[in-house]
Amino acid sequence: MPTTVSSPSLTKAIDTSPYQRWLGVFVLRSQAGDVELLLPYRDEFHNGTTPVIHQGIIAALADITRRLATTSLAGQALPTHTLRLEYLQDAAIGNQHIILCRWPRTITIGT
Repeated sequence: MPTTVSSPSLTKAIDTSPYQRWLGVFVLRSQAGDVELLLPYRDEFHNGTTPVIHQGIIAALADITRRLATTSLAGQALPTHTLRLEYLQDAAIGNQHIILCRWPRTITIGT
């Protein structure tokens, strides 16, 4: 059974970065290696040309989620060596105005 990780400790990890504070990311749920984040939509996330969220915001959210998932296992922040995203569909701006991101599992930590 996964160990529950303290969301306040992960929230503190978010608060150490001015960019992450600006984004407004919240930890909804966390277990060791499994983190679910909430990012409320803001107009600044709009890409400016079509009614979709800028892919840079999506990439940042994926990277933050990955970092918190590995932090929850390793007990310390680990760098992202490779982050590959395939955008299968635009993140359209809709009625819910929230973005959820979940890192379901971490495969390995270390070399």
